[in-house]
Amino acid sequence: MFDKNWKPTLTYPERYEEIGVVDHVLEYLRASNKRDIVIVDIGCSTAVATKQLKNMLDNSGIKNRTIGIDLSQTVREEAMQNVDLFLNQDVMYVDSTLYPADIVICCNMIFYLNHLKKAEVISKCSQFMKDDSVLITNTPLFEQPSDYAQLKLFLRDYVPVMLTIFYNPKRFYGRYKETESIRVKRRMFSFHGKNEAVAYAGRIITSWENLPLGQKFGWYIEMARAQFLTKVRRLKPRSKKRKF
Repeated sequence: MFDKNWKPTLTYPERYEEIGVVDHVLEYLRASNKRDIVIVDIGCSTAVATKQLKNMLDNSGIKNRTIGIDLSQTVREEAMQNVDLFLNQDVMYVDSTLYPADIVICCNMIFYLNHLKKAEVISKCSQFMKDDSVLITNTPLFEQPSDYAQLKLFLRDYVPVMLTIFYNPKRFYGRYKETESIRVKRRMFSFHGKNEAVAYAGRIITSWENLPLGQKFGWYIEMARAQFLTKVRRLKPRSKKRKF
């Protein structure tokens, strides 16, 4: 399904905190009371974000084993240093019965795939799950909110921020960054148990089938643009350390 020579988008240690993965992990741990977990990170790239998550769990006294899966040959050496086990292969050919996980992470990996392949990957993710596991992903449905819904959400998020200029200008930038962070984290969600994950795979297909033809065409254009930008973009290294 994937090209082993693809160049991955650069990642950084704080990435899972910034996009909301850590929030979902902590929520799962609080709800399950588990102190010994296995994490499978699908499409982990260099796994520096996985390592940061592992360090957080270690510091919290939670025993953990991290398994990273990524097909790209360019990340192999670094990824092997950052997780307990690194599988340098296409996830679709991994025997999931050998790696039952409490937490499965699949973020940003399949944005550029069509609806059938997206559903196939999400279904594969579910095969790593136990009955009480959680899948954390930001793989979206093919749904376009109405202009009114988007405007309403924008006003709800940003009007309080803009008002900050008048009564506390020094706080404006901080409030703006906080709002941007909330909007990014809002795109991350989790599914508890295999059944929820499998059901979501079905919803991905249905959402595409129900999408108007014009929006389908627009999606193909947007994905082509995003793929092009991913190839030419180079992210600046992040050095700021964060505390969990």
